[in-house]
Amino acid sequence: EGGALRVALRLGEQPLLGGTARPARRAWAQDALVLARRTVAAPVRVHGERAAVLCWHGHDARTAAALVERAAAVLGAPVQLALAVERNEAGLEAMVAQPERRLRRLALDLHDGALQDVALIAGELRRLEDDLRPIVVGTDHAEAVRAALQELATLVDALDVDLREVATSVEGPGMLRRPFADAIEAIVRVFRARAPIAASVEVRGDADHITDSQRIAVFRVVQEALSNARKHSRATRVQVVVRVQDDRLTAVIADDGIGFDPGRAFDDAAGRERIGLLGMIERVRLLGGTCDVVSRPGAGTTIRVTLPSYRVPAAEDPLTPP
Repeated sequence: EGGALRVALRLGEQPLLGGTARPARRAWAQDALVLARRTVAAPVRVHGERAAVLCWHGHDARTAAALVERAAAVLGAPVQLALAVERNEAGLEAMVAQPERRLRRLALDLHDGALQDVALIAGELRRLEDDLRPIVVGTDHAEAVRAALQELATLVDALDVDLREVATSVEGPGMLRRPFADAIEAIVRVFRARAPIAASVEVRGDADHITDSQRIAVFRVVQEALSNARKHSRATRVQVVVRVQDDRLTAVIADDGIGFDPGRAFDDAAGRERIGLLGMIERVRLLGGTCDVVSRPGAGTTIRVTLPSYRVPAAEDPLTPP
C-alpha cells in the first residue's frame, strides 16, 4: 500500500511511473539497488545478465527497499518469458514481412513489365486486324481469319484481367496507407467488378491497434477467398464480415455456392504445390491465429479467421510504410 510497482523491460520504450526514470537508469547502469527519496529501483537478472528494472514509487521508499530487492530476485523467470514472447512476436512479424516485400517487388514488375507487354500485344493485334481486313475481305478465308483474331484478342484481354488481379492482390503498401475498413471495402469492390456475384461487406470495430502484418494477412485471406468464390463456387452471394475487438480480430467470408470437400482440396493443393488455401492458413498460423475452412458439397463455404490482438510499436513494425 502507498506505492506502485512497474517493470521496465527496455528503458525509454514505455513510460515509467512519475519520478522513476532517473533511478531506473541508475540501477541499470550501476547494476545495483538504487534508493531515491520516493523511489526504489533494482535490476532484474536473467541467467545473471540484466534484463529489466523493477521500480517502486511511493511514500515509504526506504521501507520498501528490501521488498523490491527480494521481488527483483524472483522476477527473472517471468521477465524471461515476457522477453521470449516479445522476441517471438517480432520474429513472426519479420517472417511475414519478408515475403510481403517480395510481393511488392512483384507488383511493380507486373505493372512495369508484363502488363505493358500485354497492352503492346493488344495494340499489335488491332493493327494486324486492320492490315488483314482489306486483304481477306471477300475471300473464303475472311471468316476464319476474323474468328482467329477475335479469339486471340479475347485471350489477351483475359490475360490482362488475370495479371491485373495478381498485381492488385499483392499491392501491400497502397492498402496499408488506407484506413483498414476502406481497404477491405476496396477489395470487395474489385471483386464486384469482376464477378456476377452479389457481395456485401461489413467492418466493425477500431483497427488502430492492428499491426501491419495482421492487416496484410486479413487482406490476403479476403482476396484469396473471394478469388476462389469467383472461380469455383458458382455462388450468387458472398458476405464479408470483419470484426475488430480489444483482444482479437475475426474475419468471416461466406458464400452460398456449391461447396467442396476441404480435405480433398487440401490434399490436391499439396500434391500440385498450389499455395492458395494452404498459404492462406499458414500465413494466419504464423501470426498466432487460426483459419478454419468449413464447407461440403452443396452447402456453400465459410472461411473464418481469428487473429490475436497484440500491439507492436510503429517503429518496430517491419511493414509500416515510410
